[in-house]
Amino acid sequence: MKLELPIGGDDLRLLRVPAIIAVLCVLIAVSAYIFAQRFEMQSTASRNAAQDNLERVRNSIQQISQEEATIVRYIDRYRFSEDSGFMD
Repeated sequence: MKLELPIGGDDLRLLRVPAIIAVLCVLIAVSAYIFAQRFEMQSTASRNAAQDNLERVRNSIQQISQEEATIVRYIDRYRFSEDSGFMD
């Protein structure tokens, strides 16, 4: 049993090139979508790592500021203790 198509053989040959081009366009579009998704995931991971690093740096700066404030607050007492001979 042979299936007869409503399109003639000549028409099928004429449609072969546009069909191949359409398939190639779909493959390119799917590849571009997959590439964009992968790029977005990598960008998100990089952004999250940068935000974590920024938070660590901010915490470090805050800790340094607190330590500096403590030193400034107690430097006079330290110098007095050192001058009085309490700390040798």
